[in-house]
Amino acid sequence: MSTQLITQPSKVSALAIKTCHSCFADLPETEFYLKGKDTKRRDTRCRVCRTAEVRNYRLKNPEIVKAIQKRTCAKHAEKHKERAAKWYSENHERAKEQMAKRRREQPETIKNEKLRLSFGITIHDYNRMMEDQGFCCAICGINNEKTKRSLAVDHCHITGRIRGLLCGKCNSAIGLLGESANNLRNAISYLETR
Repeated sequence: MSTQLITQPSKVSALAIKTCHSCFADLPETEFYLKGKDTKRRDTRCRVCRTAEVRNYRLKNPEIVKAIQKRTCAKHAEKHKERAAKWYSENHERAKEQMAKRRREQPETIKNEKLRLSFGITIHDYNRMMEDQGFCCAICGINNEKTKRSLAVDHCHITGRIRGLLCGKCNSAIGLLGESANNLRNAISYLETR
């Protein structure tokens, strides 16, 4: 009688083992993802096979994946903003320390992110433009090393087209004159006649 108990698998162990439909391995039930939050049903593929399947799908269909991510981000944007604002308010000092540390340790990465987000160029594009201009402002000719900040990317605010790199003063002057060639001519005329 005791031999029958040993040779026959118990109901608990029989339920705990599952066969993957991809690799056909017999694995514990815990190696299969749950199908939803409110269910005890498990996926038909093991975690390893499911992960590989998802990775392959993402590599083969980047446009579809990007569209889904964009839709999901838009759907949950408000929730993410609220969560981020809450975290920032609770961890303000920590966030400042983390950002300061990142600025010290990865200045090129941060500059590259700002250039990409603001103007759609990389740090390599910026450096190439700097070399083409001889490391000087395109208007006044001041060398980049003599300015407090690196040269600013001057662009048309209507078309977004990048015109060149300017020192802070020249970039501000163009902005204050409303990016208008007519206003600039009037300013030159004014300076020459007074």
